[in-house]
Amino acid sequence: MSMAMATSLEEAIMIEEAGIELVITSGSEAGGYRAFFLKPAEESLTSTRLLVHQMVNRTSVSVPVIPVGCISNGKDIADVLKLGASAVQMGTVFLATDESGGSDIHKSKLLSTQPIKTNLTKVYTGRLARVISDSLSEIFKDSTSKYSARYTIQSNFLSFFRSACPKQEKLEYLTFWPGQPSTILKHRSTKKLFDSLIKAASKG
Repeated sequence: MSMAMATSLEEAIMIEEAGIELVITSGSEAGGYRAFFLKPAEESLTSTRLLVHQMVNRTSVSVPVIPVGCISNGKDIADVLKLGASAVQMGTVFLATDESGGSDIHKSKLLSTQPIKTNLTKVYTGRLARVISDSLSEIFKDSTSKYSARYTIQSNFLSFFRSACPKQEKLEYLTFWPGQPSTILKHRSTKKLFDSLIKAASKG
């Protein structure tokens, strides 16, 4: 079975026309790099739920739609399924669990008792991506295009900086790439997370 990621309705239509069997719908809240391929990343920032609504309400997109981005609990799952999604893809909530390969500091940030703030930035690699808000991304939040080189040149510029930060315990400059959660994350156990998702999703 084949699948491809779309950040816009136009991309989803092209994916189906290419014979791909599943469309992974990447909303603007999704973590990491923006997976755009038609319009620039800055023009491909539709929210997850709006993307699902657009795609399943067009007869030209008839393949299953699987959204990713800001889906953090069972209620979120139920909501997008009601919109017409065939399934969901979840990442950040599982990254926070004990069973994931994430670093301890990354998990501690994800399991903060305060809502996680993320933003979109090019400052780390030259390509638009969602990161946990930190000192560097905040400094360049409104001017990342002006002060960043092209991907991957920007990443090379910052390679020494990134390697030096942990050694000097400059943790405020470490980069983490989660999506924007819809709620505060609390599950460390994958089993408990699954149980919670199933229970809440079944209630609708």
